Amino acid sequence: MSAPGPTANSIETVTALLQSELVQLEEQQEELYMQQQSVQAQLAVVSSHMESIRGALAALHTLPSAAPARVDGAPAEGAPAEGAGTGSERAAKTGHSVPDLQGRGFTEQVIAVLTSKPGAVLRARDVAEALGRDGTAGSINAVRSTLDRLVATSRAHRVGRGLYQAPAPGRR
Repeated sequence: MSAPGPTANSIETVTALLQSELVQLEEQQEELYMQQQSVQAQLAVVSSHMESIRGALAALHTLPSAAPARVDGAPAEGAPAEGAGTGSERAAKTGHSVPDLQGRGFTEQVIAVLTSKPGAVLRARDVAEALGRDGTAGSINAVRSTLDRLVATSRAHRVGRGLYQAPAPGRR
């Protein structure tokens, strides 16, 4: 009978080293997967914020350069409000029945349009029309960004792609 040679011992050593390395690689793989999940979540937040900023910039580019404006979307003192006029004047222009919005901020105007038709499903273009805004992409994107913020705060509901609705009474 011969005694186990050096090859048997080296195979056992290599096997033990490879098993140890495999455990370390599995742990590293799990850590990298967790980091990837975190990075993807952060990327989604940053992308969403970038889209909101693009919408706001597009809306600002649609404003006449001579009219003073505030960043929050409300006209500066002395500047006429975009789509100014009473709700009935706007309704005559757009065919929508909208409450009087004069003196309200843009977000409140959007909410007023949604709540003026409980249960109605509206697109950003419909809301922009009801507000007396022009049909440019910038105007519609500004309304869409506002609607998306309202959805995020549960002050409006998204009922389909590009479709918005006021929350049911008592569901805010």
